[in-house]
Amino acid sequence: MFIKNNYLILFIILFKYSVAVRNKEIDENYQRLIPLNQIPNNCEHSKDNELNSEPAKEYGFVENIGLEKCKVWLDEEQSTSSDENGHYERYKCKHLRVHGHFNEETGKCECKKNWKGLICNEFNGCPVNYSYFLNVCTANVCQHEGQLALGSKHIECICKAPWDGRFCERLACWRMADKDDGEIR
Repeated sequence: MFIKNNYLILFIILFKYSVAVRNKEIDENYQRLIPLNQIPNNCEHSKDNELNSEPAKEYGFVENIGLEKCKVWLDEEQSTSSDENGHYERYKCKHLRVHGHFNEETGKCECKKNWKGLICNEFNGCPVNYSYFLNVCTANVCQHEGQLALGSKHIECICKAPWDGRFCERLACWRMADKDDGEIR
């Protein structure tokens, strides 16, 4: 009886811990985040396969251009017509770049001032391949050992527990904090 009770208590503790402490692997739309290192280095894989079963295969890193939604990028590359209203370029700035903006004059998505890289995540004032977060140069825009990933709305980070936020910058428990007059303690 004593051993059964100990196993039951141990099971309850492990269950509570496993439910309470989770990595952030989905975005706010409950879509699984796609780690950027799983996205292929080009869009050649999309030419032969119209229906990609893996979400990561819908995208590719095009050399000297950046992260692209392959089907749209290939269609634009092969057609003589361009994205006259800039719909795809606007989408790209919002969803496929960390610090991108749409240039109304050129109709293209560009990195914001002082930002560079295939996804506009490298800061010009920092060492090569470094980003800038909270006034500090950092090797990774994702804080607390997070991993850059593509979400349904924008590029964000897969966060190790107990971290949360777009760039793993806050503790996940902030949602459970008591509120007093609308302020989180």
